[in-house]
Amino acid sequence: MLDISQEASDVVPTTTSSIDSPTIRQRKINSSVAVQSRTEIVLGGLISTNRQLEKQGVPVLKDIPILGAAFTSKAVRDRNRTELMIIIRPTVMGNRLDVQNVTREIKSKMLGATNAIYRQ
Repeated sequence: MLDISQEASDVVPTTTSSIDSPTIRQRKINSSVAVQSRTEIVLGGLISTNRQLEKQGVPVLKDIPILGAAFTSKAVRDRNRTELMIIIRPTVMGNRLDVQNVTREIKSKMLGATNAIYRQ
């Protein structure tokens, strides 16, 4: 049985006050799962899509209430999508030898990944 907490935070403009300081937006999911030893589970769900609109127009005319819309154009400048996914393979270790074997396996995989990066 595992209790898992996922969190994603990012900085967004403050919209609730006139203070010019960033606001930290935090999204969090708590999960409890039951899984057999050495069985992978995939956790996802913290997805966000951000768009930034760019407003352009004829100086002075674009600021006139109601009529300003006729002299203004809006375009999407940036789109960002973020998705947090976690893949976990829990392993139950009953003794010190099991811990050493799993540690050795992880070290060899990390060394193999590091060597592959340096070969490129």
